[in-house]
Amino acid sequence: MQPLDPDDKLLNLSQLMQHAGITKLVIHAWERRYGLTPECRTESKRRLYTFEQAERFRLLKKGSDAGYRIGNLVGYSLDELYRLERKINAEAGLGEGLDLLISRRLGEFEAWLIPLAEQQSVENFLLHTVPYLMQEVGKLWAGKKVSIADEHFVTACVKRILLGKLDLLSPAAGAAPWILATTPEGESHELGALCSAILARRNGWNVLYLGPDLPAGEVARLSIRYAARYICLSTSSYSPTRLNSYLNKLEECICPDTVIIVGGAPTQTLVSSRRRIILNALEDLIEYLVFD
Repeated sequence: MQPLDPDDKLLNLSQLMQHAGITKLVIHAWERRYGLTPECRTESKRRLYTFEQAERFRLLKKGSDAGYRIGNLVGYSLDELYRLERKINAEAGLGEGLDLLISRRLGEFEAWLIPLAEQQSVENFLLHTVPYLMQEVGKLWAGKKVSIADEHFVTACVKRILLGKLDLLSPAAGAAPWILATTPEGESHELGALCSAILARRNGWNVLYLGPDLPAGEVARLSIRYAARYICLSTSSYSPTRLNSYLNKLEECICPDTVIIVGGAPTQTLVSSRRRIILNALEDLIEYLVFD
């Protein structure tokens, strides 16, 4: 199948069907149920669609095939649907490794993960494989299909790979801004902070990766010493109230121009402000890593 040209102005129904992999009956049904109407019609009433509409139909079908309800997806923006597609693609490639974990073949799991990390681009491994792998392992642990020791083993494997990727990146030029990456005091889950450090260094930043579990005062002290532009924090075990308290304490101690970037499940009820940025996903960090 030849891909559609995004510069084509309008696509007919046949082109849409080919691009999205769906039938005319499905297109008409979604038009009636969800208001996915064509961009316009010709004088002879033939439906015409934009490339963005064709992409939306394709992405909705992909979500439906993966078990998501169309009714829940129709309100997604195109960017949100692309993000869902990346998630589905990442999860689809994890089956072999998860089967190895369930059968307690930990050595074989590590032998599967290392080449996978080498084959993928750094961004794909950081932004998609690592988050979805850890999410699925967490589900397996909650369902008692793997033990806490198995989960720790996976975390250790991923951490070793990520540290290796960070070490391979050359330090930035001296004039580049500084970014600190760590986790709040008592938070041992550091993979998010480590991924942030790698992304920052790949984008030309001076990076101080501090590891996990640091009191606000220590983070502030180092951010002042290095005149850090950003402090990246990740957490999965803090309650929103506790996290907000930690952030307030940190804001009291750091320089006025330093901004805190924080991500993780406990941030869902928090809102961004002038001095803190709440990330919905790790890939959202990239837009803040552009500097002059």
